[in-house]
Amino acid sequence: MEAPWVKYHFSTLEPSLTYYTYDISVLRRLIKSVRPDKVIPKNEDHRALPDVYRALMDWRFYGDLMKRGMF
Repeated sequence: MEAPWVKYHFSTLEPSLTYYTYDISVLRRLIKSVRPDKVIPKNEDHRALPDVYRALMDWRFYGDLMKRGMF
């Protein structure tokens, strides 16, 4: 199964035309399930992306995902 953030380019925080709000909502739910201390804004547009990136780039978050077998 393809990871929901595959469409995101981590080299930039700028949204591209290939981004879908569905992916942002999937990421928000995934982050909330693994790291409830991470608060992601509820807006469904590109302004939420920097917070998503910060949460995903947190190595503790990756460790939690690995423990759940998601990598």
